[in-house]
Amino acid sequence: SLKKVISLKKHLGCVLGLLISDESRTLFSSGLDSDIKMWDLDNFSLKGVINTGQKGDISMDMIFLPRNNILIAGFISAFACYNTKKNQEIALIHNKYKGSKINSLCYIEKKQYLLAGVSLGRIRLWSMKTLKPEYIGEYVIGTNLPLKIFVLEDDESMLIVNSGQKNLCLLNLSNGLVERSALQELKECYTFAVSSLTKKIYVSDSKTGAIGILTYE
Repeated sequence: SLKKVISLKKHLGCVLGLLISDESRTLFSSGLDSDIKMWDLDNFSLKGVINTGQKGDISMDMIFLPRNNILIAGFISAFACYNTKKNQEIALIHNKYKGSKINSLCYIEKKQYLLAGVSLGRIRLWSMKTLKPEYIGEYVIGTNLPLKIFVLEDDESMLIVNSGQKNLCLLNLSNGLVERSALQELKECYTFAVSSLTKKIYVSDSKTGAIGILTYE
């Protein structure tokens, strides 16, 4: 059963993003007030506040790199890197495609790659080997929005990408090849979940309410 422990009330307005770092015992929260707040998971006290200055630019997707104490926050038109020890911005990377949006962020630990899913069906790639992102290149997936990106745990060169079309894409980062699934009975893939144990991908259809199941190798 569920039991309420405590309510954390410091944001002004809606809270849109949450991220837990068990390693640093920190909860990150972001909201419409353009602040990212850091909470101590042991006593639920407020550890610090990062004012992003991104008024009206919603932050919902966050990644934390505990080794460097770097928080990466994705906004609609940009993503930013912050030093969580100093509560300072390290880098702000704007989306170069006017009218497009950054929909999702993904980090590959072994390669130290940061990937951003951008509308117009593009995935942009940065190296995070230094404190500031270094742009590497991009992959063109399709014409719709990359709504979600997932790294396969057993092969970090492979990405599963939901492009909002009738199929998912399997992107090989090593050679840039894209393999599309065959889910013709689905009208529009909305989101998906991956079971690394059974090697199955469960895909939801936003039009019909159906759930498709794929296997991967």
